[in-house]
Amino acid sequence: MALGNARQNARIYLSVGFGKIRQKSLSNGEKVSSTTPDAVKRTTQGGADSWAVEYDFIKGIIENVFYKEDEKYGNAYEVIVSDVADEYQLSFKEDSRFWNDFIKKLPNVNLREQVKIMPYDFESKGHRYVGLAIVQGEVKLKSFYEEKVNDTWKYLNNYPEPVGVDWKDKDDVKIYMLKVKKYLRKEFNERIKPLFDHKPIPKDFEDVLENKVDVPIPDDDLPF
Repeated sequence: MALGNARQNARIYLSVGFGKIRQKSLSNGEKVSSTTPDAVKRTTQGGADSWAVEYDFIKGIIENVFYKEDEKYGNAYEVIVSDVADEYQLSFKEDSRFWNDFIKKLPNVNLREQVKIMPYDFESKGHRYVGLAIVQGEVKLKSFYEEKVNDTWKYLNNYPEPVGVDWKDKDDVKIYMLKVKKYLRKEFNERIKPLFDHKPIPKDFEDVLENKVDVPIPDDDLPF
């Protein structure tokens, strides 16, 4: 069982949105609609209705990550996740907060062991929290590029620092986020992609998965 709160038996294509893992097409190629069991309707920023079956998490071993350019739908990163029985392709829009959170934690993932990927999107005390948690074993993985020290963010590994950025100025924020996107794309090509180009096949694949159990994860400064 790799997907939270539902059972699947075939390879499936997934995306991340609204704080959920979303399945918009069934394994037989049929699009999810209002008549699909357990389908959830969401409204996109453009005002369109989007139907999907939603899951709280996906669990398995990350087998590959690759970049895909698409003029019509926008560029995306595709993440291949497999468990003992099935294989999944999880799509992240390059500009999404979910992808930014995912790639920041990816260098800390042990690629020989399964992970639990859990997106979130909620409001609390007037603040909106959007991101993605990666849990491996008993550990909720932290960012490879930033850490919080005494309520102050510290940036690591040459991650762009928001020096002089006025967060109330949309142009300032846009310019800074473009720097972040270029930096993370470079990091993907130089640090992440080579890991999968030479990734060994996990030993005792089924045993690795069967020996993993769900455990309570302690809260930290970024809830989910």
